[in-house]
Amino acid sequence: MLAWRSGMEENISYYQLDDRAVNSGLPMAGDFQLPVPDGRHLTFHLEPDPVMAEGLAARYPQIRTYRGEDVDGEGWRVIIDRTPQGVHGVIDSDSGKTYYIDPVRESGGRIYRLYERADLPAVERQLCRSGELK
Repeated sequence: MLAWRSGMEENISYYQLDDRAVNSGLPMAGDFQLPVPDGRHLTFHLEPDPVMAEGLAARYPQIRTYRGEDVDGEGWRVIIDRTPQGVHGVIDSDSGKTYYIDPVRESGGRIYRLYERADLPAVERQLCRSGELK
């Protein structure tokens, strides 16, 4: 189980992620927990979804992409990637809302923000305040 802990600011939820769990939990297909905006942690069944050409993927094996759905059949879908900079994701719900998970750059890939597409201006304001967006 992943160690997601949360906080909130301007409709943006923050989570701390256990790096070891990501590195051991995302090498192949399988189940992976992700937070969703209502505060729950849903389990998604992920399958590899390679998007890079074979030669490029062989050159950068530390970059992996996955696609999946929640195992409880609630209609949540996810596309995530794992890179040396952390996990990035797009989560879609049956309600038509789209959410994003991104690492906070200054955290070294341990703190993540979860936000809805409509809240992107708040994320950009926060990035400008933190100096992360240049």
